[in-house]
Amino acid sequence: MYWADRRDNFGNRMRKKTRKNPLLLLLSGGLFLTIGDIFAAWWVKGQFGPFYVLIMLFYLMGMVLLVRSYKTEDIPVASLILVIFNVVILSFAGVFLFDETINSLKIFGILLCFVSLYLLEFGKTK
Repeated sequence: MYWADRRDNFGNRMRKKTRKNPLLLLLSGGLFLTIGDIFAAWWVKGQFGPFYVLIMLFYLMGMVLLVRSYKTEDIPVASLILVIFNVVILSFAGVFLFDETINSLKIFGILLCFVSLYLLEFGKTK
């Protein structure tokens, strides 16, 4: 009985935190998608072996967290925030893990993501 009570309290605390801060869900979802993208890149290059199911599980977890954020955030805004997190984290991971470069055009594209987020979030009619 004791462990069940602790588990229920933990679940309730996490639900309260994510309702107050959907960015926590979106950041976690973006991180899961990024890990799935990295594993997929290794899988395509033949360096990760036959772990296709693990890649899909990371993608699934990212999408589940995105859908849960829809309870407190608008769908376009939440989707864009998740994509921005994914793109920014994946850009840095690409530099460190795959010897890719970040040029000025990629930086401009990331900045445009933030501009579109600003327009979606603050362009709402109240």
